Amino acid sequence: MQVFTGRTDEESFRETLDAFYRWPCTYTFKFIVTRRDFPEILELFADDAVRTRHSSGGRYVALTVERQVASSKEVADVYRRAWQVDSVMPL
Repeated sequence: MQVFTGRTDEESFRETLDAFYRWPCTYTFKFIVTRRDFPEILELFADDAVRTRHSSGGRYVALTVERQVASSKEVADVYRRAWQVDSVMPL
């Protein structure tokens, strides 16, 4: 599964971000991932404070990260790397 299927998808995403945010700013990333893949997504946010919540059955982990970002490109880069994790579901 890919977050961007083509260059125009990423451009459109970045244009939307640019319309709603002033850079630099604090951007909130939210993901749900299986417990098995949680360490892999956590590596993307090694320098950030990560808030987690485990599902009632313990199979999934929801994580929220607030990160200071400089541009919409930086946000898109994080999502691109996150999509490399098999079970990731961005919110």
